[in-house]
Amino acid sequence: MTSRKKDNHMNSQKTLAKNWQESVFREAKKWGHIIYYITGVKETGKRRSFVLWSCSHHPEYGTQIFEEDNTYLSEKKLGLNSEIIQELTQTFFGKKFYCSRMDDYLKEYTGKTRTTCCKYNLHSNRSKEGYELFQKLLASRGEHYRTEYTLLIPLSEYKGKHVKYPIECKAHGTQMSYSMQDLNYMTSCPCPLCRIDPQHKNVCVPIVKKRNGGRPGQITRHAFDVKAKYNFTCALSNSTFDLQHHHLDGSDFYPELRLDWEHNGICLCGTIHRDYHSNFLVNHSRIRKEYSMYPLSPQDYSEDSTDLVDDASNPDFLFQGAEVSRYTFLEYLRFLSFDIRSNQSRYVTELMNKMTHDSASLDSTNPRFGEVGSLTLEQLDLATQKFCLEYQGANWMLSTRQDILFANNPELWAKVENSWL
Repeated sequence: MTSRKKDNHMNSQKTLAKNWQESVFREAKKWGHIIYYITGVKETGKRRSFVLWSCSHHPEYGTQIFEEDNTYLSEKKLGLNSEIIQELTQTFFGKKFYCSRMDDYLKEYTGKTRTTCCKYNLHSNRSKEGYELFQKLLASRGEHYRTEYTLLIPLSEYKGKHVKYPIECKAHGTQMSYSMQDLNYMTSCPCPLCRIDPQHKNVCVPIVKKRNGGRPGQITRHAFDVKAKYNFTCALSNSTFDLQHHHLDGSDFYPELRLDWEHNGICLCGTIHRDYHSNFLVNHSRIRKEYSMYPLSPQDYSEDSTDLVDDASNPDFLFQGAEVSRYTFLEYLRFLSFDIRSNQSRYVTELMNKMTHDSASLDSTNPRFGEVGSLTLEQLDLATQKFCLEYQGANWMLSTRQDILFANNPELWAKVENSWL
């Protein structure tokens, strides 16, 4: 590069640096920002330089603080030497600040425009909007369920839609905790007493178009863990085809256990899983009616949906799926054993035929492909014994939790014990 070209290059760089500075201070004046330092401007001024700034409207907020032991200031990406760091910490000691890359601060290359003075104001606005949305959701749900729900926290304590907050049901004076995300996906009444009150029971209709089983990635990992726990075999038949993670306690009555796979998961083949939900619970269960909320109808099940968590045929995630619990699942085990002992295995034989048919429809390249086991009295007795040792009564690890509805209900357990003898 010739001397003249070098001079022109240096001049253009100085002009660019000046333009960066002018743009920064123009932006700062517009939004009431205080500029403490701009890295690299004294040399060339780059869009990758950093702007250290704070908001005069909210000076007590920022992601960093000027202190001598703040290692963030000495990081290589900032390019600050010890003298500059010492000068900044002495001049602005204790002040909080934001550190933004030049192009992000000016939004020059992001195609965006600044809409608020700082992150604190942005988050405050979002919190206010979320708080108001939560109150509107509670108002609409209260009207739908013939009661009133009140959010029992002030705006200052609202931290987002995924955090649980106390709410109160006016009809029964009960308090419970839900996040806005929970209520968005729940299709049952939030209040446990409303669910068993004749004035409120069976009021539920599909407000939410589809039930959401939780975060897909997490649910998928839980499904694998549950299958591994049962050695990748169905707990009732030892089948290895179309294995699914069944939630023993349904998410509508037991939202606290939705993601607790270790204490709320069992591995079933898809045929048995669907039979339990759409046949046994709908047509045979004597316990289900004690606290079920839904008009159980097999035609409500849809296997065409593609946006459900886990496999689309998994009835745990089907809209208007029958409410389930450990009580009704133990009743199902007793029902199958009763059928073999007293009904010449008519129900079990038909179920086995379905299992054979479903398995035969799977190609060997299908990840759900596997072998068909058998529903024998010996296998069912073993499954019942294992189930009772882990999940019945006080044996269940979470049986003493006061926040879980029906965690250990002696009356319901007695009903199960006296069913299908």
